[in-house]
Formats: sequence, structure tokens, C-alpha cells
Amino acid sequence: VFLTKPEIFIAAWLTTIVAMFADWYRRRQTLRTFLREAAVVKATAFAAPLLAFGLLASALPVGEAIKGICGGWIYVFQEELTSLQFYAVGRGTDDLALSCTKILEWLGWYLAFVIPGIGLAWLLGKPGGGGRRRPDWLNPTLAVVLALSPLVIPTLPYVVSIRPVLVFTLTIALVLWIKFRRHRDQRSMQGLVLCALALGLLPKIFLNVRFVHYGFGLAFPATLLSVVALLYWIPRDLNRRGWAGGVFRGLGVGMLLMIFFGCLQFVDKWIGDKKLVTGGEHEQFRSRNTELSAPADFAIRWLLKNTKPTDTVVVLPEGISINYFARRINPTGQINFMPPEIIMYGESQVLARLQAQAPDYCLVVHRETSEYDLPLFGTDYGTSIMSWVGQNYRAVHLLGAEPLHKDRLKDGLAGMLIMRKR
Repeated sequence: VFLTKPEIFIAAWLTTIVAMFADWYRRRQTLRTFLREAAVVKATAFAAPLLAFGLLASALPVGEAIKGICGGWIYVFQEELTSLQFYAVGRGTDDLALSCTKILEWLGWYLAFVIPGIGLAWLLGKPGGGGRRRPDWLNPTLAVVLALSPLVIPTLPYVVSIRPVLVFTLTIALVLWIKFRRHRDQRSMQGLVLCALALGLLPKIFLNVRFVHYGFGLAFPATLLSVVALLYWIPRDLNRRGWAGGVFRGLGVGMLLMIFFGCLQFVDKWIGDKKLVTGGEHEQFRSRNTELSAPADFAIRWLLKNTKPTDTVVVLPEGISINYFARRINPTGQINFMPPEIIMYGESQVLARLQAQAPDYCLVVHRETSEYDLPLFGTDYGTSIMSWVGQNYRAVHLLGAEPLHKDRLKDGLAGMLIMRKR
């Protein structure tokens, strides 16, 4: 895992430490035993990186081999990269007050279900538990009514409905720790380990947790824990008290279905807006941004018609899919020329690679990058690269508005310039 992505490794490392500590605590062993076992486990964890280093060092200089096994770790502490607006927005740290407010808003929505649900469970009681017997039709009715709520409240942004999942996970971890300290049971220990994995994956999005973007993977364990708590742990504890845990579970199922159908509406609209079909001879895809996709579709067809299969193409600052659909090689090995890549690899090195493997064609696409707080390639970043392209390539076709011009920030138009090596 160390050889892949830092954020996944941190989660795996934290999970391993918590698992080992909890197991040591449960077995009531000495601290010396724990330290010895931890040292063995962590030492053996170095086996894969060391093997990778040996293999890389057999073909590369030692410095390059070290950089190879470090991968993304080289850039984790690169402030110029990590401080980009794109990552700040992803974490929710661009506006702390707004992020916390949104978390509290969604927390209020959930409490509006949970508190009345617990009250209803107490009021109706559990069959055989001494309380009033609830009607048999109540649980499915509650679930269906709540599931249909998106038809009544369609404006809620359900794709960010898991904003408070960090609060839920911390609460679950605290409850499990109290139970674990009291009983030292294996089930509570396993729950704590899953909490460690869930919390370890959240730092990249911790104040802006959502189902979309990075959230589809990073928020999954925390969401799973929340669902288990809603549908199993809380109803089980209510039943043990003699209350109607099934009623609470019915509310929980309805709430989850409400979120599910709300997200389904979002996906339906997102896909429904993709009306333009674009692609090459073998594959096609649908797009919703017609101003950007129409030039891309034209570029693919133009390359298929006017260039040889052996001609090479680079798309600036982004558009590797054009290479794929047109079956034209990008000789530089540089997938795109966006702000993170320019910062990571260095503009001078990217330019040197471009000069060493100069493509036959350069396609300049209008791709606004305001999400990084650097709106235009060639103006706000990548200036030396764009200057070199202008000196060594001539325009052969312009489609739409002139790309990467400052006027595009105002008029919202898009376009593409196809350039051929002089």
C-alpha cells in the first residue's frame, strides 16, 4: 500500500496500529510484548518497498529508485501543491465557517429523524416487552413514506447528505471504546478497527464529505458504519430496553431510501443532460458540455481524416481522451499539463520532455482551471510551454472561439486550435 497512494497508506497504517493495540489490550499482555510484536509487524512491512527499490535500482540510479518507491510521498509536503484551491475545496478548509455550518445543518436533519424515532420506539414499546403493541403495518409504512420524501422535497442536495459522517464515526468509535474497555470483547474490538479505517480515510475530505468525487471511495467505510449503527446497533439496544427497536429500524430504512432516491434523481438529471455523442470509430461517449465536447468531437474526426496513424499528438492543457479516441500517440509520457502536474514535475522539466519528444501536432483546448486558482494555461501557469509551442508550431485550424484567451473567462465560450509542427 505504501507504494500506491499516501492517503490510503495512512489509513492502513492507522488501522494496523489500532488493531494491534486493541488485541494487546484485550489479551492483557505486557507493554514489552506489544512493542515487540509491533516492531516485527512494522519491520516486515518494509519488505515490499525494499524489494521494489532493489528492482528499480537495478535499472535506474539510486536517487531515481528512491523517488520511485516514494511515489506520491514526495509531494505530500509540497506546500505549493497541497495549498491549491482545488484541494482546499475538497477538504472543506477553503471556508471553515461554511463547512462547519453545512455539517451542522445536515446533523440537524438527521437528529430530526433519530430523536422522534427513539421517542416513538419508547412510546410504542416492544411486543412482549411490557409496552403497547404497535400495529404490524407501521414499520413498512414509515419506510415507504420516508422513501417517497424526495418527491416532496426534491431540492435537498442528497449527494452531500453524508457531511456529518465524521461526527457519526467519532461517536461510534467512542461508544465502542467504552464497551471495549468494559468487556474487552472481540466484536467491539473489530468495530474499533473498522472505525480506525474509516477515520484514516477521511482527512482528504473530512469537512466536505460527499458521495461524489473522492467520496465514492474515501467515505465508504464511514458510511457503512453509520448504516450499521442506524439499522442494527441502535435498534438492538432499544429492543434490549424493551422498546420498539423495529419501529426505529423502519424509520432508518425509510431515511436511507430517501437519500438513495434523492441521489438517483441527481444521477438521472446528470446523465439526462449528456445529449451530445462524441468519440472515434470504435467507441463513443456522451457529454453534457456541448461547447467543449463539440470541438473535441471535431478534433477526433479531423485527426482521423487528416493525419497518419504514426503521427503524434499532444493536447494542452488537458485532453488525453482525444489521443485515445483518435488512436494517436502522445510521445511525451505527460498525461496532462494541469497545475498539479506542472507543480509536481516542474515546468522546466515538463518543457524539456516536450522538446525532446516534440509531437507532430499540438491541440490547444480551452480548459479553464479556476478550481486551482490559476485560471488559464499559458497565462497563469505553463507560460514557457505555451511560448515554445507558439514558436515551433503553426495554426492549421481553429474551431470555435480562440482558446485560453482572457476574454473566455467573461464570455464563457470555448474552442480548440489545431497546430502543426513547423
